Amino acid sequence: MEDAHREMMCLALGAHGIGTAEDFADYYHLKNVQARTRLGELVDEGIIQQVDVEGWDDIAYAPLDIPSVAPTDSRALLTPFDPLVWTRERIKRLFDFIYRIEIYVPEKKRQYGYYVYTFLLGDELVARVDLKAERDKGVLRVKGAFVEAGQDEDHVADNLAEELRLLADWLGLDRIVAGRKGNLIPALRSVLKSRI
Repeated sequence: MEDAHREMMCLALGAHGIGTAEDFADYYHLKNVQARTRLGELVDEGIIQQVDVEGWDDIAYAPLDIPSVAPTDSRALLTPFDPLVWTRERIKRLFDFIYRIEIYVPEKKRQYGYYVYTFLLGDELVARVDLKAERDKGVLRVKGAFVEAGQDEDHVADNLAEELRLLADWLGLDRIVAGRKGNLIPALRSVLKSRI
């Protein structure tokens, strides 16, 4: 069992890149004490390293070789159940981003929407998007789009439109229709109209 837990911690580290024992324990639903013990063993064996991260209270763990700390040009829509998003404390710690799934919140009390994706652009979470696939109409409906404070709305909207097109194509949907809710909707609507 201990060997399996060590392997799980290695896999969790590979998926996260860096994190705390609690982050890795949560990834495989292990107890924190089990994760800490196995991670300590991996550090002692020289397989991973223990690191300090500015602003983090807990000890962190990282691979021995960190390929790059340069900014990335990543772009992705992350579902509420994406491993990057599902641990709310981690997303707050990494991105200073407060995320709450609102599926079970009564509609009138929802701030962003029913099924809200976060939008990763570069190394930041820059927007939230409430999406619905209306397969019978061939439409990917953007019910709401919200840009985070301090972000360039036009830049975010341009990149989000490209990512929405990829999602619509993958789902076999012909059109993307922007709704009315959210501070990013005007810029997104403008970009979508220019690409029709």
